[in-house]
Amino acid sequence: MKQPLRLNTRLRYQGETCTVTAIHGTTLTLTPRRGHPILISAGLLLAAEDFAVLDKHDQPVQETPRLPQLVEANLPKNVLRAAEELEAHLNEVRTGYRSGQPDQPRPGEPRPKYDPDLTTFTQRKRSKALELGVTARKIEKDLASYTALGLQGLIDQRRVRSSRQRVDPGLLNALDQVFRGIENGSNLSLLTISRRVRQLVLASAPGLALPSRPTLNRLIREHGAARGVFLDAKTRRGQATRPPTPFRRFVSAFLGEVVILDSTRLDAFAWDESTNQWVQVQLTLAMEVYSRSIVAWRFTPVSDRGVDAALILREIIYPKPMRSGWPPNAQWNYPGIPASLVVQAFEEAESGLEQDKIAAIPFVTPASVVVDHGKIYLSRTFRDACVRLGISVQLARPKTPTDKAPLERTFRTIRERFVEALPGYKGPSVAKRGLNVEQQSFYMLDELEELFAEWVATYWQRRTHEGLDIPDVPKLELCPNDMYNLGIARTGLLQVPPSRNLYYELLETAQREIEVDGVSLHGLRYDAEILEPYRNRRSGQRGNYPDKYPFRFDPRNLAEIYFFDQAEQAWCPVPWRGSTDPCRPFNRSTLNWAKALIAEREQHPRNEAALEETLNALLDRIEVGAIQGRRARIKAARRAIEARQHQNERTPLPSDPSESDDFELEESFSEAITSASILTSRGRSGPDLDNEDFDF
Repeated sequence: MKQPLRLNTRLRYQGETCTVTAIHGTTLTLTPRRGHPILISAGLLLAAEDFAVLDKHDQPVQETPRLPQLVEANLPKNVLRAAEELEAHLNEVRTGYRSGQPDQPRPGEPRPKYDPDLTTFTQRKRSKALELGVTARKIEKDLASYTALGLQGLIDQRRVRSSRQRVDPGLLNALDQVFRGIENGSNLSLLTISRRVRQLVLASAPGLALPSRPTLNRLIREHGAARGVFLDAKTRRGQATRPPTPFRRFVSAFLGEVVILDSTRLDAFAWDESTNQWVQVQLTLAMEVYSRSIVAWRFTPVSDRGVDAALILREIIYPKPMRSGWPPNAQWNYPGIPASLVVQAFEEAESGLEQDKIAAIPFVTPASVVVDHGKIYLSRTFRDACVRLGISVQLARPKTPTDKAPLERTFRTIRERFVEALPGYKGPSVAKRGLNVEQQSFYMLDELEELFAEWVATYWQRRTHEGLDIPDVPKLELCPNDMYNLGIARTGLLQVPPSRNLYYELLETAQREIEVDGVSLHGLRYDAEILEPYRNRRSGQRGNYPDKYPFRFDPRNLAEIYFFDQAEQAWCPVPWRGSTDPCRPFNRSTLNWAKALIAEREQHPRNEAALEETLNALLDRIEVGAIQGRRARIKAARRAIEARQHQNERTPLPSDPSESDDFELEESFSEAITSASILTSRGRSGPDLDNEDFDF
């Protein structure tokens, strides 16, 4: 309620209790209890921090709180209509007109009993009391409420009273303790949570009266909804680590300012032809925040390594080539920068691009990358790569997925729009997995990567995104390619082609001695003429690896390693000495599988001759599968699954007469896969034979 400043009004000013003793226009004279009178303007008085009007007990007069406007909107129509009707009656008492405005009379107004020229205010109050059948005191109280609060003062307070019961703080504390105790646990039923709450209350606050079972269950549902008590365990853990501060939008001011990197398990199986096993696929993704573009990706079986994260930085910087079978709209079409110019710039860095064949997938030089605390992002290989490229690393908070919200939401879109269309889709959890879904999955890892690249170029980069907008044109629909165009128009293509040695500088490093017969790495022997001047010579290097030479290697292609020749000032390949075909690459997973086969034969895993023979046999089998094509590989995969199932059941493998007419090459390949699968069905739990990770 507004408190007018009149003579003899008591108020507080600068810690003193004063009385208004004189008013001269907008200037007031304040007389404190002790001291001289104060002459002050009303504006300065009202702006004082401790100003307050006091009552007769020298306490600040509390203003009657006004109800929020939303209360009127939520009231029943009959209650609001009754308040408006009472307002019209009170206006007639005050002014003689139901609208309260003499210049807006209704027909027949003013009525003789309420004509302000013929009646007094007291007479109008008595007339209205007789008309409504109430006392004059009731009319006075309604007028006072209307003067203080307006229409809200005429609403029946019983209609706006909250129906929410007051909950004892001890019970709320017990609910909070139980909710925190199950954040990282498995889902519990409502009955179990209610029982734990009751037990905790009885143990910690025996005198606290517990509500009834339905009321307690309602409180658990209400207070547990924000904690995700009845959601999936993973979602509940994510909500538990959500920061309490209000969310704000992740803003990037220019193209390439922030790139988010993260890895996730893809909800689909793939077939690894090097090991003849269904493998869990790991997808590492890089998203440019300004344009929401997917600028790089990498598929790895089971899990990725630090070198995978380092090499994805190179893919962020390099343009992506067009692939066969892609539609014309997947080709580079950014205005102002011809594709031939981009190709010529990157040809010097040995990008391997074909002339004028660049895909419409952005490439940027990131100023900073946001990563989590995964081992691959904390590895020395990844950190050295960021230093080499001049990229700042920003670590997200542990177990806080909201720090990488744009990319987390992209993973969901990839699952819904891409992975669910694959035949090997297995669902996000075991509870949502279909029956024998692995028998439907016949995509190899390279085929899966090819499909995803086309999906990015033809769908994601051309799909309108709600998170992209221009402040000047807020309703304009934009896709990542449009935003990339806008970023280039504003800042230009901030791209410096890297050196041709960048690929080698991002690889893993191994320190080895150069012996007479070459270099030993991963149980294999590598040799080349370039090593001739360095055999049995010390490198002169100090530190943890004295007198050894650094070699770089790519875990995806162990057919050769790389040595930096000081005389030539260039990186030189050093091939595997036991290869029957120098053009056949193989990865660490294939090498580990060959070691497992040697262990099954009870041979020493460091027997180089046996390892060469087994590894070449595996590579021959993979090469035969590549020659036959997809149809033969599907049949081979099916027979491998059947072989493994029958081996586990100790039953003989039945023949398939439907394949008797197939050509000889396909049949021999199927038999090779079958025999290898039977041999290796017991090899998963074997020991680490060469101090290397077994990526099956």
